[in-house]
Amino acid sequence: MEISKLFDDVTRARIRQPQPKNNWASNAGWARECIRYAVLIRLQPLDLPAPSLQQQRIYDEGEAQEKALEARLQDAGITIEARKATKFWAMPKIEAELDFIISHDGERALLEYKATGELGFNHIRKLKKLTDLIRSPHYWVRHYADQIQLYLKMFNEPRGILLFKNRNRNTFHQIDATLDDGWTDNLIEIFDNVNIYVANGRLPERTEKPLCQYCGFYKKACGDLDHGKIDLGQGTIKL
Repeated sequence: MEISKLFDDVTRARIRQPQPKNNWASNAGWARECIRYAVLIRLQPLDLPAPSLQQQRIYDEGEAQEKALEARLQDAGITIEARKATKFWAMPKIEAELDFIISHDGERALLEYKATGELGFNHIRKLKKLTDLIRSPHYWVRHYADQIQLYLKMFNEPRGILLFKNRNRNTFHQIDATLDDGWTDNLIEIFDNVNIYVANGRLPERTEKPLCQYCGFYKKACGDLDHGKIDLGQGTIKL
């Protein structure tokens, strides 16, 4: 009996190729920084490699972390009003799945939970505001800010919390978010443009971005771009 092999067999069976029919709110940051990605994931999803075994392990660990957090929230006397709450906007075809809606002592908030390792957490704990996240050099940190903003708009909630956990030390860092209509209107406009491209079966022009090196599409859909000569930069947003 090899327990790790049995675990991996179960994990491997959970691997699924994403084939979204709508825009995902969790992809708002990608759409803002590279609209081509947001169109590709709709038009050519099979060009995106399926998650590897290691990636699926990470997804499974994230789910386990959320279940553990649920128990911890309840132990702290926090009411969980919803878990894995979903929302769909027919126009501009956006769907969202939120980790938690919580309340405590008269306060209510959306809660999005992110567990990370030591290095990532050490960077994030230096950030105090949502606008600090959007200016991070790390794309995944920037995208958290877009994600929580769009969730606030879609769930019609004025306040949200991004809760980060250091998996190594079991410590937490909280960043509060309040709805910014200008920010979310910009994201919605981007997804409107995505829908136009998808409806016409067309792709936006390719552009060279630092983000490209992390994109699962770039080898097949943008492989002739020279990613070695890019100055560090990031997308802009109205704040």
